[in-house]
Amino acid sequence: MDDIRRLADEGRLAEAEAACRTALERGADQAVLYFYMGLVEQGQGRLAEAEESLRKAAYLDGQFVMAHYHLGLVRLDRGRRESGRRALSAAARLAASLSPTARLCEGEGLTAGDLRELARLQLDATAGAR
Repeated sequence: MDDIRRLADEGRLAEAEAACRTALERGADQAVLYFYMGLVEQGQGRLAEAEESLRKAAYLDGQFVMAHYHLGLVRLDRGRRESGRRALSAAARLAASLSPTARLCEGEGLTAGDLRELARLQLDATAGAR
């Protein structure tokens, strides 16, 4: 996973995507790999594919807060307001079940309390929007 993160951080998205695909073929941690695949696809502007990868990550690990959160953001970016809000709400609920200071898996230091606040801001921003 470190190699994939490093490649993506360096902007080498095609290489990060290839590394994700190779790791998925090997049967590594599927939820985390689909999460990174979704982030890479999002970074490449391939939102439909990103949504599908993030949906898989959230399905494979129903407690994966960051997968639900990013799924919500991608759905909002695609104009899918209600399903985006549902995914953000799920992320907020999952984060609320954790200690506010708990660091989130694949959250790069983000805490459950931070994520709850971010999700709340996104939900407030999309409330009533058409």
